[in-house]
Amino acid sequence: MKAFGSRAFRVGKEKLTETVCSYCQTKGGVEMYIFSRYYHFLGIPFYPHRKGGAIMCNNCKHITHSKQFSLDITELYKEIRNKFKAPLWQYFGTISVSALFIVFLIIKLITYQTVSLNKFMTGIRSDNIYRYSLSPSRYTFWKVTRTSNDSIYIISSNYEFSGATPSRLNFGKPGFFDSTEKLFLKSDFRKEFEDKKIKRVR
Repeated sequence: MKAFGSRAFRVGKEKLTETVCSYCQTKGGVEMYIFSRYYHFLGIPFYPHRKGGAIMCNNCKHITHSKQFSLDITELYKEIRNKFKAPLWQYFGTISVSALFIVFLIIKLITYQTVSLNKFMTGIRSDNIYRYSLSPSRYTFWKVTRTSNDSIYIISSNYEFSGATPSRLNFGKPGFFDSTEKLFLKSDFRKEFEDKKIKRVR
């Protein structure tokens, strides 16, 4: 068996009651068969690539392929062929590979997000400075003063900004940060990071 190839599968049949067999001249015994050809790999169907057809006389068993059809039979063949679709299983390989690829991407994304989140949380230290989004267009800065097992203490900047972050900010300037500490549970701090409101600056 070839690893890769093409196969035909019958997807429809229709009796041609008014058609005369060109071989034995019998009328009413001719049937048209429609086939869907599909690519396969190791026997697994991947994708249907075209439809073909043939007519057979039940009286003399003579078979005529679509390339040999007369003009009137060709028109009838096109009409009948459009009635039948390739079965869904002929897309099995394509659907399976696509599904596996999507699952792979989802796993990679979840893994990346988990690694990023863990790196963010384990990197929280005293004197870290974070940019905090107040709205889509406005932001301020937070400075971590101390941490405990489940809590983070921060002081917030007395200033709000908009647009791009200024290239030079003097975070040590007197009055840049308020002196009043605010308590955050690490779970709440984590939620702010997951919501993309917090970004570490220093």
